[in-house]
Amino acid sequence: MTLPEYSHPPVVEVVCGAQFEPVPLLAAYLGRLLDRLPEGFRPTRELASLMPIVEHLGEQPHSMILEGSLSPRVWFESAGGEQLVQIQSDRLLFNWRKQTPTHDYPRYPAVWDAFKRHLGTFEAFVEQEVGSHVSHRQFELTYVNHIEVDGIPLERLAQILPDFSWRTSQRFLPTVERMDSRLSFLLPNRRGRLHVRAQNGLRNVDQKPVLILELTARGFAESREDWFALAHEWIVRGFADLTGEDLQRVTWERREA
Repeated sequence: MTLPEYSHPPVVEVVCGAQFEPVPLLAAYLGRLLDRLPEGFRPTRELASLMPIVEHLGEQPHSMILEGSLSPRVWFESAGGEQLVQIQSDRLLFNWRKQTPTHDYPRYPAVWDAFKRHLGTFEAFVEQEVGSHVSHRQFELTYVNHIEVDGIPLERLAQILPDFSWRTSQRFLPTVERMDSRLSFLLPNRRGRLHVRAQNGLRNVDQKPVLILELTARGFAESREDWFALAHEWIVRGFADLTGEDLQRVTWERREA
């Protein structure tokens, strides 16, 4: 079954990630890891570690944030800045990031292949240099979309997200200043959860007003290829299900892959 594709998708960032049981990473290890990354990558930042968020699939829909002491998170960026590898003792993330308004999205297969290479490099490094094993406990996939609003007020949000509407009849409340809406959906066979967040903000590359639509799938399966294929399908179909048909057809030029 084909998935929707767009000639001009509004995606500005894609993140593939894996969470695993903490491994003993020292600063010296990360220095040696740089030698295994593709040419042009360099360490650019050291940040606080991200707390692990693990999907809890009990009766009540929620995610668990696990507290703990983790190593700092190190950024390794490509020369152009569009590729980013983030590593901490229990997590690896690979980001593709749009750098300019004309920077084309390379499409999911290219991002997925790069993530697999970096994760494989890290797993081999941990086994050979650290003497440990990477034991995965969760995967994640995020798409961040910046949808140009072109002066569309939040009262007419239904033009962008048909499931959201704002009564325009006479009422007490004034014009909406800001929105931040969150939804979640269970993936099939309890393989995780799809989170959707919609909020207004400014586009990074030129500070133009946009609606930020972020879709994140988190979960686990024994086959990471199967899980990421499922997560990608749900994000792509979920995006098409949530956004307006006119935008898809006219602005983003939707076609079936």
